[in-house]
Amino acid sequence: MIFGIGCDLCAISRMEKSLSGPHGAAFARRVFGPAERAALALGLSLKETQRLLAVGGCGALYPRVRRDAAVIFALNQKMSLLQAEELLSSLPERSLYAGEH
Repeated sequence: MIFGIGCDLCAISRMEKSLSGPHGAAFARRVFGPAERAALALGLSLKETQRLLAVGGCGALYPRVRRDAAVIFALNQKMSLLQAEELLSSLPERSLYAGEH
């Protein structure tokens, strides 16, 4: 079995346009993992996000992991999905768009 990690380059302005368009919800379902969408798009707190990850069978966010620390920061600052993506890109860390679907 071969495993791989996908990484896509995209223009934030195009993503924003797609998300705010008439098919934005369907587009978001295709490009964001369920936990990422729920946590950032719904404005969940860190505690609520950790609970969602546990219920979904995903690992908890761990602040000593750089990418997780960035996601925790984004949650605490109530960043949008696009703002969180820009933060991860600036570090550079794995994109939210490359999550498991």
